[in-house]
Amino acid sequence: MKPPAAVSDLCTAARAAVAPNVADWEGRGVPAGTFEGLARDLGLSALRTPRGRGGEPLPWTEVVSVARALGRVYRAFGAVLVNNVVAGYLGDHADDAQWERWGAPIHEGRCLSMLAINEAGSGNDLSRLASTVTPVGADLRLDGGKAFLPNANRLPYLLVLAAHGAGTSMLVVPTDAPGVRIASMGPTLALRGLDLCEATFGDCRLGAEHLIGTPGAGMAELRPHLLGSRLNTAGLALGGAEEALDLAVDYTARTERFGRPLNRLGAVQQRLGDLAVRVRAAGAYLHTAAGELDAAADGDGASAEPAVSAAKVLAAETSQHVTHEAMHLLGGWGFLESGTVERLAREAAVNQIVDGANDIHRAIVARSLGGDS
Repeated sequence: MKPPAAVSDLCTAARAAVAPNVADWEGRGVPAGTFEGLARDLGLSALRTPRGRGGEPLPWTEVVSVARALGRVYRAFGAVLVNNVVAGYLGDHADDAQWERWGAPIHEGRCLSMLAINEAGSGNDLSRLASTVTPVGADLRLDGGKAFLPNANRLPYLLVLAAHGAGTSMLVVPTDAPGVRIASMGPTLALRGLDLCEATFGDCRLGAEHLIGTPGAGMAELRPHLLGSRLNTAGLALGGAEEALDLAVDYTARTERFGRPLNRLGAVQQRLGDLAVRVRAAGAYLHTAAGELDAAADGDGASAEPAVSAAKVLAAETSQHVTHEAMHLLGGWGFLESGTVERLAREAAVNQIVDGANDIHRAIVARSLGGDS
């Protein structure tokens, strides 16, 4: 699907602003404040803010077009799309005072934040959250920890999901609050411009105003926003595949072997054709899944969850296959760290894990089939 003109313009501007800096960011890290400024200048923090909070939310079919564009340029910068999930969630569930304090700065591009959900000991299994919220008089005490948080050491606050009685609750947790410790988890395979962090909470005391939404209903209220986050990840993954395919097409068209361009050799044509089929199929289904989430009439998006999970799996695995095949088609040039395809292949591995591991999403799809799945 061709994105609307406004989205196309945004995508063009994002490439112009980000692409020239990627090699430097990968080598030396992203300077503090850079992503915040770019997200603000490009309007990337207000794509899903509700109208009642001053936003004009784009449908998910358009948001995933933005994600695909950012995935083509730099997967790490695509992390700013989490701001749309945060602004959308706070717009729906924060009260007016909470919105002005924590939501408006996100919507206006004055800061970044993120969801702190996964834990080192349970990963994607949100039924085993070890982080807990305990009432202490009029306040709340948070204990536990969260892991795999990009640049958490630069954020003003985290949205932390923790066990609360028989349910879960969402808390705004300032990163400089007493009892909060943020530490780097060390270098990673991809997204080298970011600092992957873990947060630990030890007897962290927060006022009741830090609790967002209905006590005990945190996961239920977050669910439709998480589905959108999974679409963002699918879009970023597919964008990386599209960029790698274009680079492979360009290289094989201008490189001669055995007296003719590589793309005139039958074996190369077949590989390029296979990659194009996979990318087109994944793109079409991602658009379908985004449309299902836009059309979901059940409030929490549950009816769209199987389609979203299938799209996330398909896009992530398409990205991994296409980027690695593109490396092979470029020969030795494809393995150089100074080249784009090598980075895209490393980034593709990330998409198998974030926003729920692919095996978990397969299980969600299987359950939707009925029977004993």
